[in-house]
Amino acid sequence: MPDIRLSGKLFTYDVNRRSLKSPRLRLISPNSFTVSCPRLTPKFIISLFINDHSAWIIKNAQKIPSPSNIKKLANLTILDRKYDIIYHHTIRDSVIIFSDSCQIHLNSHLATPSHLRQLLNHRLRPLALKLIKSHLDILSRRYGFKYSRVTVRNQSTRFGSCSSAGNLSFNWQIILLPSTIFTHILLHELTHLKVKNHSRNFWQTLSLYDPEYLLHRRWLKTQASKHLIFSR
Repeated sequence: MPDIRLSGKLFTYDVNRRSLKSPRLRLISPNSFTVSCPRLTPKFIISLFINDHSAWIIKNAQKIPSPSNIKKLANLTILDRKYDIIYHHTIRDSVIIFSDSCQIHLNSHLATPSHLRQLLNHRLRPLALKLIKSHLDILSRRYGFKYSRVTVRNQSTRFGSCSSAGNLSFNWQIILLPSTIFTHILLHELTHLKVKNHSRNFWQTLSLYDPEYLLHRRWLKTQASKHLIFSR
């Protein structure tokens, strides 16, 4: 991701070229954002667009909370279930999740926030993949979707994506969002299996599966960053 300095503050940003009529901005974290723009937009036009909106970027970036300090994180909510995090200083690193008692035991030989974050990140990714696959299977059987492969990442510019080959990819942290929002994200990408772009037809089709999609989209834009503890 390239860097840019706006009024003395350093930001990283990503460019997402899509089938759009004009450029759009989306803040990701207090020091990163993404620019979505028409596919053939020249780089100098993108730079001009960013500079023209620099005041807006700086003003609204201040409203986004910084990533949580893992050492101070007492609990974690996964699909509406709150798990207490219990820290242990041990010789070997491990993360053990007890579903019955809703506890996450974080065992680490090093107590630095970065190391604890890496441990938790490494352990929660496979859990996220399992949960996402399980819910995708349920939704696919209910609505008749057929997809190919599913992967999880810590995507910097989106919550999910759907390739032309029918492969689905998701930001694994969507399991930290409320279950209604989690389901909305899955349905959004599943709908792309039928309608590839964001045309009126796409939104009409999505509304058949998620009648409250407008409310859910608005929540993602205004509240999601508060729940993503593993920010870029």
